[in-house]
Amino acid sequence: MIQPGDFLTLLLILSTAIILGRLLAPHITSVFTSAPSRIDRVLSPIENRIYRLLDVDPTRGMGWREYFLSAMIVNIFQMSLAFTIFVFQNILPLNPQGFPGLNLDLAFMQVISFATNTNLQHYNGEGCTNPPNCYPVSSMLGLSYLSQMTAVQFLQFTSAATGLCVAVAMVRGFISRSQNLGNFYTDFVRSLTRLFFPLCFVAALIFVGLGVPQTIGGYQTVQTVEGTTQTILVGPVASLVSIMQIGTNGGGYYGANSAYPFQNPNPASDIFQILLMLLIPTSLCFVFGQLLGKRREARPIIIGAYALFAIEA
Repeated sequence: MIQPGDFLTLLLILSTAIILGRLLAPHITSVFTSAPSRIDRVLSPIENRIYRLLDVDPTRGMGWREYFLSAMIVNIFQMSLAFTIFVFQNILPLNPQGFPGLNLDLAFMQVISFATNTNLQHYNGEGCTNPPNCYPVSSMLGLSYLSQMTAVQFLQFTSAATGLCVAVAMVRGFISRSQNLGNFYTDFVRSLTRLFFPLCFVAALIFVGLGVPQTIGGYQTVQTVEGTTQTILVGPVASLVSIMQIGTNGGGYYGANSAYPFQNPNPASDIFQILLMLLIPTSLCFVFGQLLGKRREARPIIIGAYALFAIEA
């Protein structure tokens, strides 16, 4: 039974998410329409170097087949990198806990899961610190810092960017009489450099301020007031939580996800995570109307989406 205070808290969270989404929407629209921006002076040279490295023309439009194939090829390449990191994490750096590499089938399942934004987690990110008492077997399958940062977080960024690009391309298909859905490589790069990276950087700093750890210094063993020892399971948690929530991903740093006190240490961090989960989906409702040139089209989508959310809540 929802108490009046809980209902008010929920209402404030949802209202804040709608306001923030409305404020962010013009920026997302400008990212995908290549509108001039003050940050072009800084980011455009970096993006142009990436395009030259990929040997692509960022101004050339694509039909739906080429757009789809480009997205698929990029994601297959990314999955191959993550798969290699998972399997060989035992011999790669940033593995102070000495975790073994993942089995081939588990590594394959995880890269497919994270690359498709399904985020089914069949490992225990922090591993088991007391091997004789580890059960089930998955609790022993920990991930190194390198795997957490360059496989899990990496795919959480790219899967979210891919989903956003495809959504925008679909909207372009509604408004364009030609077969031009834009350029996937341009959309992909700009969504990362101008949206996900900046948002996650700020969010990670806020999480650190709220008490979420961000370190690669290894687990810490301390002595408790009872005279026993306890292993403090830390790592690059704040950066992972930021993209996990902003990209509407799953797969927390810890096996217990945000039920673990280091990943979600207090009510403020809990509310902040909820807001981050709602931010991009809410913004896209407004982006839809802005790309169409009919801002009122966003209203029924917002009302319908939040009404369904309220009913389920």
